[in-house]
Amino acid sequence: MDGWNGRTPGFIEGETNPTLELYAGREYELTWINRMRSRVAAPATR
Repeated sequence: MDGWNGRTPGFIEGETNPTLELYAGREYELTWINRMRSRVAAPATR
């Protein structure tokens, strides 16, 4: 796999390496599933 595939929200679903637009003052949670099928979540605040 080259890169990562978007799943949600819908407008990035199926996209490879989609650009995420983040806005100052909002909280975000990024979650991914690695090659071992383990789910990882990382809160991101910008």
